[in-house]
Amino acid sequence: VNIDPKVVFLPDTMVSVLDIPSLPSRFGEKINGKKEISHKIRKDYSSFEEGDVLFPNLEIGFKRKKVAVAENLVNKKGRGSNKFYVFRCKDELLAEYLIAYLRSSMFVSQASAAATGMGSYR
Repeated sequence: VNIDPKVVFLPDTMVSVLDIPSLPSRFGEKINGKKEISHKIRKDYSSFEEGDVLFPNLEIGFKRKKVAVAENLVNKKGRGSNKFYVFRCKDELLAEYLIAYLRSSMFVSQASAAATGMGSYR
């Protein structure tokens, strides 16, 4: 898995914009994002591509298991909250398996116990 992989945007490219509330909490729910021109989006936002796994590093999104595969993105690229971890799976790991693990009670309890900082997970 690559964490926070680099994504290149061409100027004036229309992309999807996502925030933590737009991520689903359950399998099968759709991501609800907006469209925006890439250069108008905050520079500190996370960048991702179609198929990447988005995972919030804030306690509220984390405990609500808001994690999803970036799908149906405008031009297959997106930007979103700077509170996302972006995972790009390699061929041997399907994104759905990573999501199942990140949503598991075991992972949430272990990560909560190891959490540091004010409302964020490292």
